[in-house]
Amino acid sequence: MQDVLLEPYGGEILNLSVSQTTLLNAVLAGGTLIGFGIAARILSSRKDPYRLAAYGSLIGVVAFSLVIFAAPFDSALLFRIGTGFIGMEAAAALIGRGLSVTVVGIEAVPFEHTLGPDVGAVFQRLHEEKGVAFRMGASTEQISATDDGLRLTLGDGTTLDADLIVMGVGVTPATGFLESLPKDQRGALMADENLRVGPDLYAAGDIASYPEARLGQRVRIEHWRLAQQHGRIAARNMAGQAVPFEAVPYFWSGQLGINLRYLGHAKSWDEVIIDGSLDDRQFVAYYAKDGRVQAAAGVKRDKVIASLHAHWMTGGTTSVDEVRG
Repeated sequence: MQDVLLEPYGGEILNLSVSQTTLLNAVLAGGTLIGFGIAARILSSRKDPYRLAAYGSLIGVVAFSLVIFAAPFDSALLFRIGTGFIGMEAAAALIGRGLSVTVVGIEAVPFEHTLGPDVGAVFQRLHEEKGVAFRMGASTEQISATDDGLRLTLGDGTTLDADLIVMGVGVTPATGFLESLPKDQRGALMADENLRVGPDLYAAGDIASYPEARLGQRVRIEHWRLAQQHGRIAARNMAGQAVPFEAVPYFWSGQLGINLRYLGHAKSWDEVIIDGSLDDRQFVAYYAKDGRVQAAAGVKRDKVIASLHAHWMTGGTTSVDEVRG
């Protein structure tokens, strides 16, 4: 078999139509994988509670949390906009550097829409014990420059001054150049169970909306581990194996000495069943809908999550009666 050397391409792709994949396949030997293509959410309108009136050209405002770890601040007042995993992990890292950190979010507690209010409150208390302050239930109206730094204006008119502001308000699939491919209303590519989005064309990671085998519905999940899993299956399908993607979504988050393991996917739930103690930060939270557990989040209960993962990977299901014991 002839070796194929793939050179990384550092430019911007402006357009790609399905008719062009024949040429690409000659280079990629079997198929084209689109495994990139996200951008920080554009913030410009008051109609979206995440959007801001001004921010882009201001020095000291960064849209990606990873940038801040090289920030030249030994002691600074910093505001975090957004209470998702990247935002909270960034807050944890920065408070450890001796910075004064305030987290601003529109939810009642961090992770409210992912983990529920009770589990979210566990992580808020953890951060508060380390000195992180929170302004929850607060929309952000504007970021402006001052003589001394930056000013954050909240929806109620309150102003907060800061040396550095980090925005972690999510990403948008950057798929505009893929004009001829089907997309959902958020711009994600509509992949089938083999992650195929067109003839010899596959998608992986944050830009892919795919049918989740256990839930029987389409999902789009923003996590690098799932992107890795997607890539492996897409590559096998490029090689002609016709393998559906059936892995159970899984991710973790480490914050201030506490590790959370999350298994499955739950956009919504009827109830959250807690096994263990939220106060002791040793528990499994089961997210159930229609009598069936769709996802589980665990802290210091790794064996339970691992056992559940093995069960679901073999096609098993878990009822609410089972986890209630």
